[in-house]
Amino acid sequence: MNRPEPSANLNLSRNILLAIGLFNICFYAFVLRTVEVSIPKMLDAQNNAMEPDKKMTEEELVSRKQLVITNAKSNSKLSIAAGIGIVILAFFIPLAPSGLAVFALGLFLITLGYQAYLGFEVFTEGILIKVICVFAFFQSVRFSLEYELRNVPKIKKHQIQFPEPDA
Repeated sequence: MNRPEPSANLNLSRNILLAIGLFNICFYAFVLRTVEVSIPKMLDAQNNAMEPDKKMTEEELVSRKQLVITNAKSNSKLSIAAGIGIVILAFFIPLAPSGLAVFALGLFLITLGYQAYLGFEVFTEGILIKVICVFAFFQSVRFSLEYELRNVPKIKKHQIQFPEPDA
């Protein structure tokens, strides 16, 4: 069986994908587990801190809690699934490095698109982490491309490269 030769760039790309995938799985599993307890308390505290004329009625507060909990659960489930997909792709990255790295970035962007669909509040939660993850994905793609292009001959500027003569 022919195995691809090891490369530091390929290992960096794989490690980045593993880190992002495992982070997604762990963070959103924590969110999924604690959302039913933390969200109602947070919304009650926010509502109690508002001025009396701007407070939500009890029905509005209950519907808001249900909406936020439903959105957080569906977002968490999709993000966990994407994290699992990213981890799986990280293990298969030697087969098609840049293609799988771009596909993993696509999975992450799908989760961001779904979060934007759910609403601005869901999308902006943890925006700094999301920006860091997108930057890390671009680094992963860069390392994958460097691995794939390592055997391409370098051509100097203004140098014409002629084909090798036939033997």
